[in-house]
Amino acid sequence: VIAGYSFAVSFNERETSPSLIEVEEGDKLQLKCSYCVKSSKESSTLSWYKDGHVISRGIKNHISVIGLPVVQHNRDEGLYKCVVSYKKQNISKLITVIVKKGWFFRICVKKLMK
Repeated sequence: VIAGYSFAVSFNERETSPSLIEVEEGDKLQLKCSYCVKSSKESSTLSWYKDGHVISRGIKNHISVIGLPVVQHNRDEGLYKCVVSYKKQNISKLITVIVKKGWFFRICVKKLMK
């Protein structure tokens, strides 16, 4: 509630990923987005974007997880956005993912490619 105004939809911060995530290249990563609505009778949807491009749309669950099993610097680093649409209200959560280049991952990939 802000200055007497009650929002119909809000993020569940305890179950939503933080705004900045740093991960080592080669590790796995899960991005989570969870929200609550004022009335479950009304339809709501959740969509994911990466660097402005839709990667998942129209999810009806109140929680969504994107799994990245092997994180790569060039492919997975970027700005992710979770957007929830409920009635005429849209809310979004930005998550910046920074992938640190790891020496271990480069050695493993080189061995596999030989």
